[in-house]
Amino acid sequence: MNEFFQWLSENPLATNIVISIFGITILTVISMYVIAFIQGRSVSFWPLKIGETSDYPETKSLENRVKPKASDVPRICLLGSITSETENSPEKMDGLKYFYKCFVQQMYTAPYGFNACGAEPWREIFYLTYCDRLKTSSKSQMKQIDDKVCWYWFPSDNRGFNYEPGFYKSVETRNVQERLITEVNNSTIVLALAGRTGTKTQVELLLNYHRQKKYGIDFEAKPLILLAWFGGSMKDFILENQTELAPHMAKYPELMPDKELIGWENNKELLANQARKLTETLVRLVSRKVK
Repeated sequence: MNEFFQWLSENPLATNIVISIFGITILTVISMYVIAFIQGRSVSFWPLKIGETSDYPETKSLENRVKPKASDVPRICLLGSITSETENSPEKMDGLKYFYKCFVQQMYTAPYGFNACGAEPWREIFYLTYCDRLKTSSKSQMKQIDDKVCWYWFPSDNRGFNYEPGFYKSVETRNVQERLITEVNNSTIVLALAGRTGTKTQVELLLNYHRQKKYGIDFEAKPLILLAWFGGSMKDFILENQTELAPHMAKYPELMPDKELIGWENNKELLANQARKLTETLVRLVSRKVK
């Protein structure tokens, strides 16, 4: 050892290299422990040990922020938007809007509310319904209508609302994950139909949370309604996961959820009838939950 120190003292370059390596090693170890501490891992300085972590602080914080809570009224969570195929077809676009309009008008007669994030064409249909009622409703009646719908939003959103809406109720969240989880947790039933890949991704996430029992998502206690009626990502998702989804869809067999409606875009009678069937099923499922 004495010879090693003697050699270092006679070789300044080697001394600098050894000091640099030692300093980098110390900084690396310190950095690892700091990061481990931030991540919530268990740490031990002797013996040197960094434990595993099950969740990051942000995830733990999210768990606390999105705990299920009782809603003022039973609410239907609406997931879905417009498929690319529908958007490129004026007939399908008009047909889907007509279905949504029939559905919203019928559900307005039930003592239930809606939760949504502002995706189209839901937003347009709700706006038009609101404006129609302005012509015949008093201020107190409009206040009751405001309570019917709740929009979930966050400031940087580029698809739904990125601001507090001018009417209806609203809940501000921090990001798309928190918005989805909070919207679902504050609902009695989750309904997903049509939509692009984003809708499919949302449903996949929710089912994954359901399996892991995370964020209070429980589709044994809360019905999940998936409909392939209008094609799009929901049709593909149902066909790809029929075995897993069978217990969920068994709760509403009268809707024939895995069947795409043929020629729906040119059949207003069919669309109105399906809207009525869906409303009746939701009323049945909500009534069973409320008892």
